[in-house]
Amino acid sequence: MISRDTKVGKMLKEHPQTIEVLLETSEHFRKLQNPLLRKTLAPRVTIEQASKIAGINLSELLQKLNKKIGANMPIVAAPSAAPQSSPAAKRPEILNKLQPVELDVRPILQGGTDPLKTILLAIEQLAPNQYLQLINSFEPIPLYTVLGKRGFDHFTEFIDGTFHVHFYRRLPTEQGANGKEQEKKAAELDIPFREKIIELDVRALSPPEPMLKILEAIPQIDTGTLLFVHHHREPLFLYEKLQARGYKWHVKKIAENYFHVKIWKEEISMSQFAEPQALDVRQLPPAKRHPLIFQTFEALKPSDAFILVNDHDPKPLYYQFKFEQDGRFAWDYLEQGPEVWRVRIGKM
Repeated sequence: MISRDTKVGKMLKEHPQTIEVLLETSEHFRKLQNPLLRKTLAPRVTIEQASKIAGINLSELLQKLNKKIGANMPIVAAPSAAPQSSPAAKRPEILNKLQPVELDVRPILQGGTDPLKTILLAIEQLAPNQYLQLINSFEPIPLYTVLGKRGFDHFTEFIDGTFHVHFYRRLPTEQGANGKEQEKKAAELDIPFREKIIELDVRALSPPEPMLKILEAIPQIDTGTLLFVHHHREPLFLYEKLQARGYKWHVKKIAENYFHVKIWKEEISMSQFAEPQALDVRQLPPAKRHPLIFQTFEALKPSDAFILVNDHDPKPLYYQFKFEQDGRFAWDYLEQGPEVWRVRIGKM
């Protein structure tokens, strides 16, 4: 049975005939006729999100889809899809105080490339006085959740048939569910004693230089070393990168525009996972790698893991895991090139 949480890509793969229902229901779904766009967009969007993008009734769409595959089961009625941003919505005052950084992802999508990595990179490089103005041919509803978890609110406008989405950092008083919560959680940890301390001052640098300098320094951190960073702001976008590499951290605000960031590595990384098996994809065609990797991940039991062996840094794969499996996976680099990359991927 097809549910509101079913991914469009999975549905089309298992039930190709359902594309007919989508095309008959809304012109928004005509993009799925393009194989490149279908490959890029469909795996990330649920049926519920698709109904919102198209502005159609979720319950009616589910009934039509299930009827098409012969699963005529009763479905709980759902309210009509409502746009995420009303035409009468008031433009946030904060946008008038910030400088826009424009990113038009339409050419990227037309080229059959996933724009998520480009969007996240643009977000990371925003200066404190900037916001991201994303331009797209459809409303990127799944992206609201992704960037919301990173501390960004959004304001959406529909102008001349094009969506303009303004992503801006939450005000400090609204940040609680993101960096502040992580800081409080980290404060509860005991910062371990380390014989060696490496100090790094990035206060005079402009984004993205502080993050790059920190990421350049962390390979020097072993179980006997602590990295002590002097930062001019809380490094919110650094957290997931540290977590992906198996590091712990503690952030403390010392004064306005001055933070202490302490980073260390525990002696055993991901010890809760069972002894993993290796999955070497180096000899496989690129088109077959990701499907096999996700198939292997889905077959894992909780607390199990496998080691991915690749011939390049699988950073795009990490972003795909982050987008589709956020909170369900763990990612730990074991070897980082230049010839071979080995990553331990575990199921939480």
